[in-house]
Amino acid sequence: MARNFLKETSVLLGFSFLLFISWNYYGLLIVLALCFFYCCIARVLDCNFWFFIGAVYLLLLLFNMCVTFWLLNVGIVQGALAMMLNAAFMSIPFAVLFFINRLSRTKCLFLIPLFWTTYELINQDFLLSWPWLSIGNAMGNQPHFVQWYSIIGVHGGTLWILLLSLFLYKLFVNQNKTKVFVLLLLLLLVPICISFSIYCKNTDIIGNVKVTTCIPNISTEGNLKKTKDLCRFLEQCEHENIVLCPELYFHPIIINKQYKCKDFNYLNMLLKQDTSYRFFIGAEVRGNNDKLYNTILVYDNDGVLIKTKRKYVPLTEYTPKLLRPIFGDSYYGYTDNDDFRVIGNKYQILPLLCYESVFSSTSTKLTYYNDVVFLSTSEEFMKGSSLGKRQYLNIVRIRAIESRRNIIKCSNKGFSAVINEKGEIVQKIDKVFQNVEAKRITRPSFYCKLLNFAFKEL
Repeated sequence: MARNFLKETSVLLGFSFLLFISWNYYGLLIVLALCFFYCCIARVLDCNFWFFIGAVYLLLLLFNMCVTFWLLNVGIVQGALAMMLNAAFMSIPFAVLFFINRLSRTKCLFLIPLFWTTYELINQDFLLSWPWLSIGNAMGNQPHFVQWYSIIGVHGGTLWILLLSLFLYKLFVNQNKTKVFVLLLLLLLVPICISFSIYCKNTDIIGNVKVTTCIPNISTEGNLKKTKDLCRFLEQCEHENIVLCPELYFHPIIINKQYKCKDFNYLNMLLKQDTSYRFFIGAEVRGNNDKLYNTILVYDNDGVLIKTKRKYVPLTEYTPKLLRPIFGDSYYGYTDNDDFRVIGNKYQILPLLCYESVFSSTSTKLTYYNDVVFLSTSEEFMKGSSLGKRQYLNIVRIRAIESRRNIIKCSNKGFSAVINEKGEIVQKIDKVFQNVEAKRITRPSFYCKLLNFAFKEL
């Protein structure tokens, strides 16, 4: 009895430790972590349903805790609730696996890679989506191994990792180890060789975009104070004519049809002197119905274009109607008043807002018509969690690989940087005002083409 307890404890500890290390430092170790996961599932697959699903839930809750522990910094209650809900949703494919296993009377572990990957794809459009834990995201800290994400995306990476883990598990439990070892080696090395071949291939670059980023030290300063400091810098120092500011740079503002907003006064004075300025500013806009919208305002001499956030953080930013009696009203709203197509046609720039970049299909698909990505985000809600910020940066690096686009990540209280199409950080942004440069690439990745072929226009 004591020996079994020690064995089970050592498996769980190994699973937890390797998950933490892989997600934050060495992504490929997740293959070994999930080998422990397969071991646990195999031991309980023949038990009764409630014992099985309870064990699976606890494993997936441990998965959430080991990776997104930083959510507790946001709020203990909200963070714990998010992890428990997500573990419950992640358990659904395993409930299906249990009944298939009962019907077939064989251990259907080979279905886990297919079911888990399918769950991730469905989760992209779920109202309470939390795709942060897509398994392929773990490789964001080792991008040189997964350049082939530009062909099949991060969910293809999930399938690859799960298959590697399954073969590794089979290597330990099967008698015919030679055959399993050869398959495992091929599955590991072939994609990595393809990745290095893509990495070494030159990218067709048509030019560059030069940008001045503005990230205030104190995000709670008034809108006029922040724009006054920005304009003073632009008048006195060397700068570019495209200016990028982080998410929620402007706190609630009202924009009428004439675009007369007091927060634009200093910007208007600059535009009178030089009509070539282009401002990309994260802003919280108050609509006519008194509802708040999280947006990027693109402001130039022609007026204002508004790109609204298409994906909100569940419960924190947006609450579905069915859950509002429990969790209260939604903080932000959705609107059809979105000019992202006009912005793309005018500048060939895709502006993204924070949580949108966590969604592989949503963000990558839109790069088809754009040469470069501006990501305005705020990581202030993480309350100083360096590992949470590291994970988010790695996710953004994967988005760059999938789309084969340069990304300028402009973040309030987070890691700001220019990331190239290979997922490499080519320039760190660590000043209030900084001039940066990103490459323009017109040729879409195969993954981007695939998304545009398979799905309707977003």
